[in-house]
Amino acid sequence: MMMQQLQEGGPSMGVGGSYVEDGEDTVWAKDTEDAFCQALQLYPPCGRRKIVLGDEGKMYGRNELIALHIFNKTGKVRTRKQVSSHIQVLARKQQRETNQPFDGQSSAQIVTLSMGGHTGRPEHTGHPSVSTAYGRAAVVAAATAPHMSVPQFVQSGCATRQPQVHPAPQRLLLTSFNAYIRYQHTDHRHNFVAIESPGEFTSNRLESIDIVQVCDKFPGLQELCQEQPRAPMYLVKFWVDLNYDNSRSNQGLFMTTASYTSNENMRVIRSTSVLSLGKQVIEKIQVESGVPQDGAFTYQFSDAPMCEYMVKFIEKLRSIESPELVNKVLENFSVVQVLRNEENGEVLCCKAFMFETSLRGYGARHNIYRLFAASGGQGDRRFTA
Repeated sequence: MMMQQLQEGGPSMGVGGSYVEDGEDTVWAKDTEDAFCQALQLYPPCGRRKIVLGDEGKMYGRNELIALHIFNKTGKVRTRKQVSSHIQVLARKQQRETNQPFDGQSSAQIVTLSMGGHTGRPEHTGHPSVSTAYGRAAVVAAATAPHMSVPQFVQSGCATRQPQVHPAPQRLLLTSFNAYIRYQHTDHRHNFVAIESPGEFTSNRLESIDIVQVCDKFPGLQELCQEQPRAPMYLVKFWVDLNYDNSRSNQGLFMTTASYTSNENMRVIRSTSVLSLGKQVIEKIQVESGVPQDGAFTYQFSDAPMCEYMVKFIEKLRSIESPELVNKVLENFSVVQVLRNEENGEVLCCKAFMFETSLRGYGARHNIYRLFAASGGQGDRRFTA
């Protein structure tokens, strides 16, 4: 019912139960305006693309997410049409005050840019924007031995020097991450990928990779790394174990689970962007609050169902007999996860995932590399997830 009110047009209802018509000054009082501005930073323009919010699998547009954020912060209902109207009014005001045409930019991009946010719209660089597209496939590992394969940019010595500025201690540490199928009735679980050692991301032996080595595969991530050089950023190369019993896949649940720990109590937004064949195909937004545990706070993104796109993608990969062909497909498939503090939008950590199939008998494996941005190479692209 709540989302229905946010999605519908017409009048909105304040906390006291009285209705206010669109256009009245009270619709955008200071508290609602503050929540509106904060939401602009949290949810960059995404065009007609929809975002999966939480685990219920429903798809929402940006204006619906802004309206929901306003309600969560103020308790006041603003519809997506009111949000859209307010953005258009502010865009026209910005054009008048700056006397700039903003050719080719939408009202959402103009308003977001004027408030210091990322528009998701890059200058033309030969690469698509990361908020709507993915760019060319990067070099993927060629296995010298099935259990020892490493990315080619590491084999060739391109990933060499340590960054001059070392990352600060992590405020939010990943302690476990799994993507799996769990069969009903038996509760048997097969892991596609798994990270189960919390010390892996804090090891001093992690090799550092200049993000320029993977910028074609993760366009915009370099700029995010340069803007927030103290935010921990990692590249994780997964060898995916696709050798599950697909004859019973209709009896299984495709799930993901992740756990984080922090010394701080906050609300954490996790954005998971799935990118394939040059385009961002889906983005999932989840929000979790800290749960006190052993003197710290735990953030559990537990047993979240995979979206329909991912389930069909895994089943399609499983049906391909040739590992070489599977890897050809995976060259154009990647995932980026960005975790932020909901209160101020600060990036707490970022992980970029690359994939290759694991040969039968070797199971799910991975390598982790710390990313850093060398000086120079500034651009206008932004990773906005």
